[in-house]
Amino acid sequence: MKVLKFLNLFVLLFLSLFITDALAIPLFGSLYNRASDYILVFESGSLTPKDRIEQVRSKIIDMGGKITYDYSLTITGFSFSLPEDSVSLLTTMNNAKWPFFVEKDSQVKANS
Repeated sequence: MKVLKFLNLFVLLFLSLFITDALAIPLFGSLYNRASDYILVFESGSLTPKDRIEQVRSKIIDMGGKITYDYSLTITGFSFSLPEDSVSLLTTMNNAKWPFFVEKDSQVKANS
């Protein structure tokens, strides 16, 4: 009898944990806004002023992002991680004089 009660308790506990996790993602998905990786490139390349690059970098960090790599040899820009909801705010910093574009980082494969 005690074994049966223990087994019932174990099953109830397991199901409650499973149901809680299953509901947490759809109901509270915005609380778990995971960061995605992006690449930002300045269209003017090396002509872009250092203070403009630093201004954009600082904005990303202020929004909770992290700079992961700097590009300076062939392109001027950097890769970063940032929650997806914040990327649209970053594009509001874009201007006509020193424009940049942001692209989601992904793996590129060549066909062989």
